[in-house]
Amino acid sequence: MAESIYAQLDKQNVITPVNGIDYDTALPTGLFPTSEVFESPDKLVDWANENSFTAKLIQKGLQKAIIEVRACFKSYPKDEVWSEEMGIKNVFKMEWKAINRPNVGGSKAVSTAILETGGKIAQSMKGIVEDTQIIAILSKTYTTAEVEAIMATLTD
Repeated sequence: MAESIYAQLDKQNVITPVNGIDYDTALPTGLFPTSEVFESPDKLVDWANENSFTAKLIQKGLQKAIIEVRACFKSYPKDEVWSEEMGIKNVFKMEWKAINRPNVGGSKAVSTAILETGGKIAQSMKGIVEDTQIIAILSKTYTTAEVEAIMATLTD
């Protein structure tokens, strides 16, 4: 399973398979930000400016985006016949998107499962420990919003 860019930036290395062997490849020092910097648009721009990478990274990103436009233009469902009109529609559906951390703001099913699990954990502690202790325990795993949602579901 491919690692997220956040995991790669945290470790400052990537696994690179070559001829059936996985090599642990360190990222060149100073060429990549931390995942914390990558996650924040303001911190990322500051980092790029401080290292004189801003124009280079934008150019690289735009070059990659043009390649994606070409791929998008050529793509079509297997059960359909490609047409230029279809390709143009695909291209004009494209948009810029931020790269979010995995499982942050994920699917409704994932969010529901997270809340259900947290609710079961919290409900099992209800009446045994104070709500403040439940909140403290849940806060180690869940976001503030998730903890609030979980706590709102508890019954006495």
